[in-house]
Amino acid sequence: MRDITEADFANATWAHYLAELQQDELQRVSDLPSGAFARQHLLRELREHLGKGKTVLVHWAADTFIEKNQLLVEKGSNQYRQLCQRLMRAQIEALKRASERDLGDALELNRRWQEARTRGE
Repeated sequence: MRDITEADFANATWAHYLAELQQDELQRVSDLPSGAFARQHLLRELREHLGKGKTVLVHWAADTFIEKNQLLVEKGSNQYRQLCQRLMRAQIEALKRASERDLGDALELNRRWQEARTRGE
């Protein structure tokens, strides 16, 4: 077990963002019904919770990252709250990208994916 570092915060944020984008892509290629309404609802909820300092919507992601990386982060601590807030911002950005795709703006998303792949992320 070890303390969380700034690199851990950055890795958690980026990994969560990419996982959310991949989940959206899987939903789209599996011919499941459109989740546009659900995405918009979740986006509103995340923004509202973030504005109020509530982080419960991403505790699952924070807990998973902490356990997977064997980090010393206590629930309710400043570090836990900071990790959750970063994960919420990443999820908000991923939902915004998915919404752009819903509107047909996939070119920008493809450009971002290619940049990430080039960087090896």
